[in-house]
Amino acid sequence: MGEVRSARESIFYTVVLAATIALLYTFQAEFQDSLPIRFSSYYEIESVFGVLENAEESKYDFESERSCNHTFYELTHGEEGRLDNGTLTGVHIFLRHGHRTAMDSKRAKKTPRNLCDIRSTVKKMMINQKACFTSTLESAMSVYTQSDKCISSQLTALGVEQHKRLGSFLRSRYSSFTPDFAVHSTTYSRTFLSALSFLSTFDTSICTKTAIMPTKDTYFRGEAKPCPSSILLKKHFKEKTWTNTSIEYRQKLTKLYKDTWVDVIADQLFIESCSSSSFSHRCKTSAKHEKCLSDNDFKNFTSMLEYVNYEYFKNENYQRHSYLSVKPLIKRLFAETQNYQIYSGHDLTIGAILSYFDFFPSFRIPFASRVVFEFFEGDSFRLLFNGVQIFPKLLNQTVQIAEFSDEEKFKKLFPSSKSMKDACSKQLIENFRRRKRHLDS
Repeated sequence: MGEVRSARESIFYTVVLAATIALLYTFQAEFQDSLPIRFSSYYEIESVFGVLENAEESKYDFESERSCNHTFYELTHGEEGRLDNGTLTGVHIFLRHGHRTAMDSKRAKKTPRNLCDIRSTVKKMMINQKACFTSTLESAMSVYTQSDKCISSQLTALGVEQHKRLGSFLRSRYSSFTPDFAVHSTTYSRTFLSALSFLSTFDTSICTKTAIMPTKDTYFRGEAKPCPSSILLKKHFKEKTWTNTSIEYRQKLTKLYKDTWVDVIADQLFIESCSSSSFSHRCKTSAKHEKCLSDNDFKNFTSMLEYVNYEYFKNENYQRHSYLSVKPLIKRLFAETQNYQIYSGHDLTIGAILSYFDFFPSFRIPFASRVVFEFFEGDSFRLLFNGVQIFPKLLNQTVQIAEFSDEEKFKKLFPSSKSMKDACSKQLIENFRRRKRHLDS
């Protein structure tokens, strides 16, 4: 009997173990599917309008390629609108414009023509979203309606599609309430068109009621004037410089791309690799060649950029500039917890907000990125970046506005200043200069 019982127990535990393992595998698969793409090592590029040929066979390292945002995964996944114990009272959405051509006109001409010809798309928007247009906006759109040529800093068809998908996703997350959103945009054609593309799927009724409000201020400070010191601090950023790369490798890249600035080369490489499955000057064979870039060169460069970008965002003068630039905006947001606003801006806008809340990425701010402030009953808030909560750091939690303080951050960044007025003065810069001269002597 003992042997029979032992055999039965053995069979029972074997079955339980097998069932447990099967359950764990099922949970792991479901859990992996639910994770944002940022936790995956690799991802597949999604084809847009047939531009990315054989894209399903192309895989890129996510950390180095996240500037693209062209899998659309992060644009259609995220934690916005999902808080177990909280009732929304206000939402402020900050957008970076979508994929664009290069800032340099010569490099911009290398963009595939079918990405630049969005005349019919824009003309439809000008009809369907007529109320959104001011004279400033209508003038800015002429660059898209009058020509199919690729010019510098122009939003592409990929950029339009990015914001359409993002708008549709955020609409699904905030569909339980239908407040009237006010919309703001900097006075660039790429930010205007990004806002229009977003609104076309987020809420088409917005453009039947109100116009997009243009501003020349990258940081949406409203009536607040820029600090004199924040403007001067721009000159004191630690420029994105080469790390300890070999002289030959550096010379090769600067010669091919005719520029010595890391960020310009990176901008061109990412724009090209985002809009096609390749990049200019790519070696056609695996053999080493001085006049072309191998896939290994590309990987080495993007790996180097992780360190370069992190050092740039961590630089104290960058943090000081960011703090002074967005402090008026943050102050206003905390006073408008029952408002609903959309802001179409730039990577500078997103980066400064992230810096204010001590989030320092090791990657370039992706095209079509978003930062979302969610305000809740009881005057609490949380902050999300591309669908992931970054403040407070404890997930699914909020912070009381009354308990939030940046006093320690202010003291750290401006030790000799007693107030924002002091920190904004030009004297602050002179104090930094004296200190630097003293340290260098």
